[in-house]
Amino acid sequence: MSAELDRRWGFLAPWCAALKGLLHYKYPTHDEALWDIRKRRLQVRFPTRYDDTELGGDFYWDGDDEIEFSDKFQKIREALALFSAVAHVDQSAWRYLLDNYCKVDLGQEREDIPARFLAFLDLETQEDLAYEGSFDLDPVQLCDTHQRKHPTDAYVAALRKISALDKRLKSDKPGVDIEIPVRLYFPGMDIISVDGPQKVFNDMQLAERMIRRKWARYEEGPKCRPVDPGQLRCTFVLEPMIASFNDCWITPTMAEMLEHHVRANVWFSQLSLWVKLDPDLKTDLPRLRLTFAKIMAAVFDSAHRSPELANTAYHTKIEPSSMVSKRLQLGTVHLKYNCWLRPKDVEAMFSAIAVSQTTSKLSMRLQMREDQDSVKWWKWLVMTVEDVEAFAPVLNSEHPEEEVCVCPRGQVEESYATLESEAPIRWQFDEEDEYPALSFESPIRYVRTCSDYGESEWVDALVPGLGRCQVQRDDLVFDDTEDDVRSTALTSLTLQFADFDDPDFDSLPIFLAAVGSSLKFLTLGVACMELDDILRCCPNLHELVIRDQLVEEARFNFAEYRLVNGSLPSLNFNCNDVAELSRALSDTKNPLSKCARRIRIRLNQLVAGFSTR
Repeated sequence: MSAELDRRWGFLAPWCAALKGLLHYKYPTHDEALWDIRKRRLQVRFPTRYDDTELGGDFYWDGDDEIEFSDKFQKIREALALFSAVAHVDQSAWRYLLDNYCKVDLGQEREDIPARFLAFLDLETQEDLAYEGSFDLDPVQLCDTHQRKHPTDAYVAALRKISALDKRLKSDKPGVDIEIPVRLYFPGMDIISVDGPQKVFNDMQLAERMIRRKWARYEEGPKCRPVDPGQLRCTFVLEPMIASFNDCWITPTMAEMLEHHVRANVWFSQLSLWVKLDPDLKTDLPRLRLTFAKIMAAVFDSAHRSPELANTAYHTKIEPSSMVSKRLQLGTVHLKYNCWLRPKDVEAMFSAIAVSQTTSKLSMRLQMREDQDSVKWWKWLVMTVEDVEAFAPVLNSEHPEEEVCVCPRGQVEESYATLESEAPIRWQFDEEDEYPALSFESPIRYVRTCSDYGESEWVDALVPGLGRCQVQRDDLVFDDTEDDVRSTALTSLTLQFADFDDPDFDSLPIFLAAVGSSLKFLTLGVACMELDDILRCCPNLHELVIRDQLVEEARFNFAEYRLVNGSLPSLNFNCNDVAELSRALSDTKNPLSKCARRIRIRLNQLVAGFSTR
């Protein structure tokens, strides 16, 4: 078998050498893994112009160096394209070349390896060099028109040989254009250099727009032709990036940058944010509150934007069009708070999430003070992910906004309005009223009035990103947009609890009963409920994942029941009894064996009463 593969595909050996050490097949370590089955993916770390520069040493670069580097980069790009063509033609050959020629550790699992790449921007090396303007965006340029307009003769010849080995191609039929998706991973750590992460991030958006314009011009020109009959063609396509702003201080500049890019219709497959406000803001409370409001309003923007106008796009040749059409601007959003949240922070965050049109996939890791009313946290969370009608029975109140804000019942029904730009907002309530009003340059949509008596100049309202505030009645423009607010129902949810917290698990079933009807994907970071209780609360689940100290991962899939519109089965999952669990999984008639897709138990975390009988 090996000899035959060497005979057929050995002509690609020089191209394999170009990729050696650059490809890694790994499980994702970022939070995208929360939503997808834990499949490994091919990660590519591209070389930079600074690889041969010693830390702290002098950097020298001339025209000859640039030509040499450009040739090296094109060799890598064309090698990736050829390998993707092999994956299209013969999966066994693709695996063989990765394993034996490129020395990629494929592990023991035999799953198909899709030819889609996660490209890393190596900013850490360049941060150490700390040269202004030193950031490479070559991985972005991987997807521009150069790949189509200026291929090398060696690449064209190799691709023709691969096409000849594809038995599905016919000389009298159109050829095949293989789209190779590339997703960039932007690690927005605290970059010490003069540019900082904001500058690099801005440059990436400019590069994405340039690529879009280049392809638009190319497709309108005379050189844009269909694939020759009986031939393959490879095209790298840029998908929305994964952006991680973990370990970045949230500053006014960063909040404005993110706000600008969201409103400019920049798309992400995932956005990860650790909420750590710049310590310098602690002495300026109004500025701190304004910065927090801007970052929340940006991440959970209330405007629904068209993917057709974005710089990048998900590709229907790779994913079903029905899945692509349901994607939202920020894809998956992951929030992690590294500090104790104050009640005002909770209001601000959840008031923005409640009207969000940017994501239907949200995971949060929060910390609550032991002296705080955790029941109120659950109320805010329910109100965030469900509409008022679903929320009201949970609180036994017809006016839940007034319930969570602890304000009296008004005489005028609650309603949504748009707050005009530059309108003053009272955000701090104390006897001295010493803080000045805040204002925003742009109008704020979906401000919800409450506790309104219909006559006062100032009205209580929930302002997205700020929470409970007071605004002037004359600055509100009321309209009939209320039906649009909950058009993006939350379909996926992950809940995690810090190990040192003592969460109110008694409130969890109540919470799931309120929000569970719309959920299709649920991940719980604690095994505190019986499976049957979870399924009763969430009758429309497609997938359930449970993780805690003992269960590394228990993943259950209910697609078989969804295909026939059947009700979910009764499941008994006792991970503390390995013998019972083993018998259940071995019984093909047991519903647990039909639904379980992956169960990993940490045997080194045995608890009292663990049974192996």
